[in-house]
Amino acid sequence: MGTGMRFKFDGNQPHQREAVDSVVNLFHGFTPDALGLSSRQEIVPNLPVDASLNEAWLWSNYARVIATNNETRRSAGLPQDYSVNAALEMEEGDTITGKPAKVRFPVFTVEMETGTGKTYVYLRTIHELRKRHGFRKFVVVVPSIAIHEGMIKAFDQTKAHFDAIFGNEATGLKVYDGQHITRVRSFAQSPFTEILLVTIDSFNKATNVIYKPTDRLQGDRLPIEYIQETQPILILDESQNFQSELSRRALRTLHPLLAINYSATPVKRYNLVYRLSPVDAFRHNLVKKIKVLGVTGQGGIGEPGDVPVLDAIDAFDGVLSARVRARVDAGGTMTTSSFRVRKGDDLHALTRNDALAGYIVEEIDAARGTVRFENQVEISTASGVAAKVDVFRVQIEEAIKFHIETQRALRPRRIKVLSLFFIDKVANYAGDKPVIKALFEQAFDRLKIGDEYFATMKASEVHAGYFAKKTGDAGGFIDSFEMIKDKKKKSDAEKAAFELIMKDKERLLGFEEKTAFIFAHSALREGWDNPNVFCICTLNTSTSETRKRQEIGRGLRIARDVDGELVKDDGVNILLVVANESYEDYVNTLQREYVDAGDLPPPPPSDARHGKIHRNDAVFHGDAFRLLWSAFQRPTECVLRIDTPVLVSECTRRLNQAAIAIPGASIMVTGGVFAIATCTIVLLDVDKHRARIEVCLTGTSGEPLMAASWLEPGESLDRVASIVGLKRYVISTIGGGVASPLVRFTNGVQLERGKPHAFTVDPGTQREQAERRLAASPGVQPVPNLIERVARGTGLTRATIHAIYNGLRAEMKARLFSNPEGFISVLISEIQDQIASHVTERVVYIPATARAPLDPAPFFPPVLDVPQRDLVIGTAGALYDQVPVDSRAERDFITNVLGGSVQAGDILCYFKIPASFLIHVPGSIGNQPRGFCIARMAADGIAPLPIVREVLASRADGTRLDKREARRVACMARHFKAIGVDYRVVDGAGKEHPGME
Repeated sequence: MGTGMRFKFDGNQPHQREAVDSVVNLFHGFTPDALGLSSRQEIVPNLPVDASLNEAWLWSNYARVIATNNETRRSAGLPQDYSVNAALEMEEGDTITGKPAKVRFPVFTVEMETGTGKTYVYLRTIHELRKRHGFRKFVVVVPSIAIHEGMIKAFDQTKAHFDAIFGNEATGLKVYDGQHITRVRSFAQSPFTEILLVTIDSFNKATNVIYKPTDRLQGDRLPIEYIQETQPILILDESQNFQSELSRRALRTLHPLLAINYSATPVKRYNLVYRLSPVDAFRHNLVKKIKVLGVTGQGGIGEPGDVPVLDAIDAFDGVLSARVRARVDAGGTMTTSSFRVRKGDDLHALTRNDALAGYIVEEIDAARGTVRFENQVEISTASGVAAKVDVFRVQIEEAIKFHIETQRALRPRRIKVLSLFFIDKVANYAGDKPVIKALFEQAFDRLKIGDEYFATMKASEVHAGYFAKKTGDAGGFIDSFEMIKDKKKKSDAEKAAFELIMKDKERLLGFEEKTAFIFAHSALREGWDNPNVFCICTLNTSTSETRKRQEIGRGLRIARDVDGELVKDDGVNILLVVANESYEDYVNTLQREYVDAGDLPPPPPSDARHGKIHRNDAVFHGDAFRLLWSAFQRPTECVLRIDTPVLVSECTRRLNQAAIAIPGASIMVTGGVFAIATCTIVLLDVDKHRARIEVCLTGTSGEPLMAASWLEPGESLDRVASIVGLKRYVISTIGGGVASPLVRFTNGVQLERGKPHAFTVDPGTQREQAERRLAASPGVQPVPNLIERVARGTGLTRATIHAIYNGLRAEMKARLFSNPEGFISVLISEIQDQIASHVTERVVYIPATARAPLDPAPFFPPVLDVPQRDLVIGTAGALYDQVPVDSRAERDFITNVLGGSVQAGDILCYFKIPASFLIHVPGSIGNQPRGFCIARMAADGIAPLPIVREVLASRADGTRLDKREARRVACMARHFKAIGVDYRVVDGAGKEHPGME
């Protein structure tokens, strides 16, 4: 290491000590003397070959660990969210060798968020297990070369630290290699603590060297048998990668004493003994806080025109494919989507974009980076870069500005700042036309001026690219390891990249090393991180297929100064992500990834008990309902009267207004913070038919928010707290008695005392800064067929659109050429809105006599399933025992008007208008009548009066309905007037809605 700097480790971090103790205490009461091992044995195992751990004893220790961890959380004012399994979860099944027929062993899980010291924890756990319980043989299984190299690096970095704690006790690391098979023998025969590091691929097939006899090992044992006879403890690093039956069979073949899963995202939490969630990690400042700066093109910038853009060529499912972006016709409005295409795929069929007729993939050429279509149009990956140069430019500038400002602030604290750029194509950085490198150097030379640290440095000195070079190909690079079919070449390529990256990590943190900006591709896709990465910039020509959580993991670790000391200052530890999408889109996707990896509230099943409502047949077959239905279902004919010259005049007048803004081609920059939270539900008590339930929301900052309430069957947890997801928890039954209370919810979740239920929630986005709009590079964009596109998007004829266009002011027409897509989008939107107003003013409804009366039975079945709606108990005259409502206003209307504030017998019957009952209105307006159909006794007391009341929440300021709602209401009123039914829009109290004229 050029600087001589070594990482220093804090051996007293509470979260790491708790994680270590959670595993070590599983063996409480077990001492080295209990092993009964002889120093003269050829193989030195963890337990004698015929011995095993007593499962009942191990379970009791496991239960004690859980109780201790829950008490720790209780003392910290956090929900006690660990639960004890009734019996240990075991791994059991056959092996690759078939000897013995079945292997059985317990599996425990330690879950720790990325960047919180997972590798440190399992290495320290190994030392503690040797010291306290005498275990000395461990096999660390990793899924990839990246993590393999990272583990070796971590072992070297922590050696002096652990020597100081454990008194220079001999601990060896044996790196398994089929070329050095004798290492398995020295691992098995050593009397010291030994760690064997293996990749899963080295022993998951019967053809692996480890299962074959070799003259390099004396005696009759196979290489695998040396490992088996030690009864090793398995450490499964990134255990989510070992869930296939092939991997599990391979693990069983090692004949382990037990296995411990270590992962930030375990697929299944077998016997979970410790969990450090993302929320806990962020909240306790164990990782950097995350801020996001979103950079997006506006007005066609960065988007394809009428020719698709090629982003990448790669092998997907073993078949050569291309990722292209193309314009998609969504009813005339053009949007951009990304597609993976193979030979024979038709872009016109995929996009419904007539401009892409004939774009059928004829050839994909990975060597040249091109795709040719049957119409002989050829596109290359270079086109993908050209389409996003403006976005690249702004992203790079924002990253450099942040880097320089951060380094200026942290240099007095002797902290070197690094920035990491992810790119899709190595050629964009290291090829013949390295556009990204050029953009970076231009921006750096401009932005460094006046900075004390960077001003004298050359741009070429401060950045470096880390890519795996092709063997024997001078200047060539591998873009995607998946395209390398030869596994040995793939492994060699990865090793070559990580030799440079992993082993010089400390050198990058010294100011003697000028490199501060790192450009990477697939070589850094996993297993690599550096504590001083303060900025990650995603320069992908399409939204990254790599999960965002994996990308940000490269920079989550707490920073270190030049002496290798941790810098525990949350004002320092902030990671900025400069993303190639909006702040909201990036954060929402990242939050969704965290939620997907956590405990989710299950979706409500279709047969949820309180989702079924039952028809009141006495009402259904009664005279009042029959008279009401007969009046309500009468049809009308909708006559549309469009005055084309007037419509053209209205549209041109509207479009020529100065207030109509055509968005210019620009780059939008938005920014804010990232946050997640955990919701924990705890059963506190039961009392007859009620349950007291506590809800705790723990966010990434601030104190936990707790609330508790008594609830009855039929009530949902959103009565306790307004938290996303709680509405799905509706109590079905309460039982179990005082000794063992139990609450069941309609979504299938069961809540018991002492067994909390937790899930990750999305608290929403938190913008920190206003939008910034930056000018795009000047240039003329291709103009599509405007008349055809707008006609298709509005439903008007080409002649009508032509007339509207001819009526536009010259200066308005000129804006077409600066931003064609923005111009067309505005035309379609404004014309559609004007058509809706024009039609609403002129539509006429007349009673229709040709149609036979509708049968009410299909609209009102005996049992109706409405699982995802709020239900209110039906009042007198209700057609169903419960009434689905869409708003609090409707709930109040049923309670206060239909059930409370009228004279007895006034309401003869009523029903919620079914969603399947439609009234013909112009398509741009909406054809769904809402609210309630009511049979009310007329003033003369002789006949029922049919009325329809649409219930809308009134606005506090008394403002009128918005245009779209007002148009729909106007059409509904004309329809019902034509058939003689009184229709009004009211609020929850039954009064005329203040938003109506």
